[in-house]
Amino acid sequence: MTEAELKKIIAQDEALTVEFKLDSEKQQALAEVLGAMANSIGGWLLVGVNDSGKIVGVTRPKMIIDRLYSAAATIEPPLHGRIKVESVDTKDGMVVAAYVPEGLLAIHSVAGVYRLRIGSYNKILTFDQAQALAYRRGILHYEQSSIQTLRLEDLRQASIERYMERRLSDYEDGSYANMSRFEILRNLGCAVEENGKQLPNVAAALFFSGTPDLFVPGAQIIAARFAGTNSDRVLDRITVRGTLPQIIDTTARFVEKNIRYRVQLPDTVGESMAAQDVPEYPVAAYREMIVNMVAHRDYYNIVPAHLMIFDDRIVAENPGGLLPGLSLKTLENRHRPRNPRIVEMLHTMGYVERFGSGIGRMRRAMEEANLPKPIFEADENYFRVTLQNSSLFVQETTTVQPFPTRKKPSAPPDPAEISLHEKALLQKMPLARLKHRQKEVLRYLIRNGKINNTTYREISGLSVDATLNDLRELLDLKLIMKIGTTGRAVYYILNPNLDKE
Repeated sequence: MTEAELKKIIAQDEALTVEFKLDSEKQQALAEVLGAMANSIGGWLLVGVNDSGKIVGVTRPKMIIDRLYSAAATIEPPLHGRIKVESVDTKDGMVVAAYVPEGLLAIHSVAGVYRLRIGSYNKILTFDQAQALAYRRGILHYEQSSIQTLRLEDLRQASIERYMERRLSDYEDGSYANMSRFEILRNLGCAVEENGKQLPNVAAALFFSGTPDLFVPGAQIIAARFAGTNSDRVLDRITVRGTLPQIIDTTARFVEKNIRYRVQLPDTVGESMAAQDVPEYPVAAYREMIVNMVAHRDYYNIVPAHLMIFDDRIVAENPGGLLPGLSLKTLENRHRPRNPRIVEMLHTMGYVERFGSGIGRMRRAMEEANLPKPIFEADENYFRVTLQNSSLFVQETTTVQPFPTRKKPSAPPDPAEISLHEKALLQKMPLARLKHRQKEVLRYLIRNGKINNTTYREISGLSVDATLNDLRELLDLKLIMKIGTTGRAVYYILNPNLDKE
């Protein structure tokens, strides 16, 4: 290190990654600073600089270097061999600099006490805080922690059996017939024995409990559909709870009913003549995004995950930043799961195809759909994924109304039923501006001639008010005409002018 580089560090003043000490500092105090920095993001310990940032130098640099290495050796686990110590000669005196690298996997203590660098001081951690730090760094796996308030008999036997059928080909032959529930769950990594008590752990609660979020409060996703490109107005919202497979499936259905679709007509000889509904995001991309939210979040953190659908993007935000040793650049090539048991169980149940392949699959799906690459962002506490859609869908979308969580929309029509006349009419319509349910109703009108409010609600599953909003939009677009004035006599037909254009 040169004198100029040293002074650049000193100019930062004492902060998260910089500490000043005099050569009279004891070994214990030096060890406490090194350990606290190692538990944070690393940094520089400069001996020979006073609290004002003035270089006062050291008289015996070799002795200080030895003291720093000895201090590193007293830390548990030792930092000796991990830190770099050097002396820097300046015009104001000799300074000894010790560098603690960022991204160390362990958490370090001095004389049994854990400290964390926060700003310019070293905070002593309580047991719970040290444990939380270990969970964040992936040293301990919270999924393996026992739950004292959950009993083995509270777990759903049917859920356990379904999982076992997927996991073991010989389960039907009775190889586990003589094993107790505890023995089966312990073999699965879902139960532990503590002080003579047989207890399920967090993983067991997340897969086999009837109310997982009662025991693991972070086991939920808050999903919302907003009008436009900001969060000022909510169109649809749901708090998703249940077992992890249920959370994945329910969240995926929420996305499916709140994104838009466009009709794509065949343009290649030999293709089916049926029009295809193309979603604004590829299924593989948002599916992987949801699976990653569930598989890799920090369940020790009680904050729910959030999924937000805007007109131009979907954003998934998860508690739990990247583990040490991982970076945004290496995500696709390195696999270090925060929850290895959860990932393995999701793999068994068919939600995870191959360890570490989800990020790449998400990127490929977006690329194949000619959409922008996913955006990945991370800090110490959160991981965020953003999927952006095509400009084809960002058109007059402020009146988007969501499906209520009621009746499932009717299935798409059979390809054989789509006539050339229907195709010709569909081509004349501004399909990119229509909701999926509106396109279904227009197909119904083409085939049946008319529709009333009751039939519209049966097809779409909407409330009365939402049905009227949908019909009003179709009227404004001059795609349908209203026959009658009030009451049950009112019905709607396709605008006859569509056949004349």
